[in-house]
Formats: sequence, structure tokens, C-alpha cells
Amino acid sequence: MNRWTARMTLVERYFTTIIVSAVILGGPSCVVPDGRGNDNSAELMVTIDGGVTQTAPNGSAIELSASADGGSPPYTIRWLQERGPEAVLESQTGATVTTDAATTQGDYVFRVVVTDAEGVRSDRWVTVTVDRGPFRVTIEGLETVEFGAIATLTAVAPSEGEVTVEWSVLEGSAALDPTDELIVQVADAELGGVRVRVEASEGDTGESDDDEFAFTVVPAVSLDAPNVTFAGVAEAFAATVDPVVEGTSYAWSVTSGRGAFDDPSSPSPLFTAAGGGDIAYELRVTVPLEDGSSVEGTAAGTIVALEDAVVISTNLGDITLELDEASAPVTRNNFIAYVEEGFYDGVLIHRYSCEIHLTNECADEPDTCECVPFVIQGGGFVRVEGGLEPKEATRDPIRSEADNGLSNVKYTVAMALSANDVDSATTQFYVNMNENTHLDGLFTVFGRVVDGFEVLDAVSRIETGTAEVLDPETGEVTGELDEVPVEDVVMESVRRVEGTMANGE
Repeated sequence: MNRWTARMTLVERYFTTIIVSAVILGGPSCVVPDGRGNDNSAELMVTIDGGVTQTAPNGSAIELSASADGGSPPYTIRWLQERGPEAVLESQTGATVTTDAATTQGDYVFRVVVTDAEGVRSDRWVTVTVDRGPFRVTIEGLETVEFGAIATLTAVAPSEGEVTVEWSVLEGSAALDPTDELIVQVADAELGGVRVRVEASEGDTGESDDDEFAFTVVPAVSLDAPNVTFAGVAEAFAATVDPVVEGTSYAWSVTSGRGAFDDPSSPSPLFTAAGGGDIAYELRVTVPLEDGSSVEGTAAGTIVALEDAVVISTNLGDITLELDEASAPVTRNNFIAYVEEGFYDGVLIHRYSCEIHLTNECADEPDTCECVPFVIQGGGFVRVEGGLEPKEATRDPIRSEADNGLSNVKYTVAMALSANDVDSATTQFYVNMNENTHLDGLFTVFGRVVDGFEVLDAVSRIETGTAEVLDPETGEVTGELDEVPVEDVVMESVRRVEGTMANGE
């Protein structure tokens, strides 16, 4: 070997050492995982079910499963996603895990790390190739559609190319109106079953597929029934069915609560509640078809049965309160006493209060501040020329029952206090217009609103302002009230209604 050859050999050996070292120092990120991973213990073995290379169709979730052997059980098995065209898995623990749907084609690499009871670790990799798979089309839609309604059907055909579809009705009578490349509206369908077919083709590959979808057109059923009743009082119920078909049968039933229909097979029965509380009911209608079969339609509702209630008739409409004597007997009896002496007749609902919900944007632009409903209050003032005049209580203040377990949730009714003295309630009451649970323990809840919510909403839409308070004897101004509706809301009459009385009497 000459000196030049020997010198070149040394250089080759030098550069070979540099290259090998670079590969080693580059770490795992420079090496494509081959599924073998790293064993920190020869005894702890990890097996990936299905092998270290797998496939999955586009748009599906990937199930990953592994088992361990050797080492010191029990094992902790943790899965991570190393790379892929999209993130479908956060770190999860378990022998079997399921990823989110993989909607992008490509290779997804996952690593499973197994740790035994001694802290020894072993890991493996698995590569899942998500491919497009064969071209497929499916139809999505509702399986039941009411008569007269429009059914919307959507053809789902995952593809990166252009897809064309053709719709047709196979069974039943209906009109098809394509509104989009993959969406069709089905109208004018007759009662009974309707079956629709879609044929789809992919422009790039020429592949095609088809699917069928069946739905049932059922009668449209609407109910005319009161929201509130009184125990022992017969109430008229009625049903309207579209289309009107001779031979239609009706079946009314109570699904929860106490009450009964006098003729459950009538389209217009009378219903009588057997006690207080919420009562749920259902109507099932069966309509015969020309081929001898039939279809069913249903409608359901809830009625509140009252045994102890007060109706507040205002110039905006009626508000019905259900009282809770069992939880607040002192407060309820005080309220009823004022009702029966006619104290509230002509008295104002004098306050609507909302709380400003502050946000950064709101602080910069006060006109955009959101006013969150708080309470509607009444029972203490009448309108006189020049302002408001307090109406003095005729009974002593009552003791608090704020610890009765009832909460100041939305639409409950509670007593107002004087200067937060818990034993100062007399005539003024308020309706919670939000979840005001922070008032619990201080203000006594004694009932709830069960009807007349539209009246409360109407009050909340009235602009509020400041009104002067006048002395009843001298007429002098003694102060001001804030949050007073600028349009008077007057309790024209307030009356008690019991279960043994007819509604509205």
C-alpha cells in the first residue's frame, strides 16, 4: 500500500466515523419507527393486536389494542400519537383505545408505552394507513315525518372529487325537490311508508354506488288544552288531526301524576286532576290506510294541577301563583290574608330590576351592556297624582321561613324585606326572573308562577325610571324609587282559587 492510498484510507475511516455518530446522535426523530420500539427489560414484552402496520378506511375511528407479558404485573398501558396528517388521539390509558375519526388519508403513527409494577418500561409503534376505500354513498334523514311537513334527505358520499347524484321515489307518493348537489327535499308525501333511492357517481374515478332510505309519514296531531287546572275541576281537552280520515281512533292517557279522562277514546274528552302537581299526558292517534294497515301519530303535554293558588289579574293579563303551604305556612297564610281582604286590588307592580352583565366590550361601549333579568316586585304602592304613595300594611310583620328548603330559582315567588331584616316581611313580594340562588337563606320563597309567563315578559320589556314617593297624609315628597316601569302595571284584582272551585270563579 503506498502512502497516498494509506492516507485516503484514514480519511475514509474518519468520515465514516463522523457519519455513524451523526445518525446515533440524531435520536429517534431521525429514524422511521419500525414497530419494534425499545425494551428496557428483556422480560417485559408488548404485543400490538393486528400487527405493527394496519389499515383503516377514511372517515372511521381507529381502534388500537395492545397486551403485555412478563415483567411485574399489573401493567399501565398508555397510547400516544406520534405523527399523522391530523391529530386524532390525545394521550389515553388502556389496553384498547379508540381514536377520533380519521378524515384525512395518510399514515398515522401511534406509540404504546407499557410500564410494569417495578417501573420497567417497554414501548412499540404501530402505523395505520388511512386510505380512501371504495366509493360509498349513504342517505341520512328522519325516520318519521309528520303529514304536511317537508322531509330533508342528505346523500353522504365522502370524496375529494366531484360527486353527482340522482334521486328517485321507489315506494309511496311524494315529490322530490333537489336543493343542493347532495340534498333533496321530499314534499306532498301521503300517509304511510315512503322509500327513496339515490344513485351517486364520482367524476374522477367513475366509481358509483347507491343507497335506499325509508321513512314513515304519520298524522300531524295538535292539542288544545289548558296549562293549568284545579284539583277536582273538569277541563276540556281537544285534538286536531291532519289529515282527517274516517275511522281515526284516539287514545288519551296520563303518563305521570294523578288525573283521568272521562272518555279516553274521544277526540274532545274532559280531564279532571285528582290532586296537585305536574301531570303529564299523551294522545296516541291511529289512522287507517287504504291497504288495510295504519299509522300512528302522538302528541304530549303537561298540565299543572293546583290545590292552593292565587290569580293576579293585571292590566297586561293574568298571572297564576301556586302556593306552598307545607313549606311556608306562616308566609302563605299572611299572603292569603291580604288577598282575602282585597289589599292588593289596585296596587302596582312597581319594580322591574335587571343586573348589568359587564364585559370588556360593554365597559368600552355602555350602550351594548346586557341587562340580565333579576326580579319583578309588587304589593306596596299605588299610583297617585305626582308619584307613588305607599300602601300601609294592615298586619304585623311575620317571622322568616327562609330556611324552608325552597330556593330562589327562576319564576319562584318570595317575600320582600325591609332593610334586610329577615323578620320584616309584610305585603311586598317578588318573582325571581333568573336563578337567584344567592338570595337563599335571607328571603322566604313560598310559591311559584305556573301560568302567565307572557305577562312577566311584557313587564320586563317596559322601560323603567325613577318615581317620587309621596306621604299619604301630606302629599309631600319623602323619597324616590328606582326601577319603576314608566307604564303602570296594575294588579286590578287578586283572588284565591281552590281546587273545589271552577277555574276563573
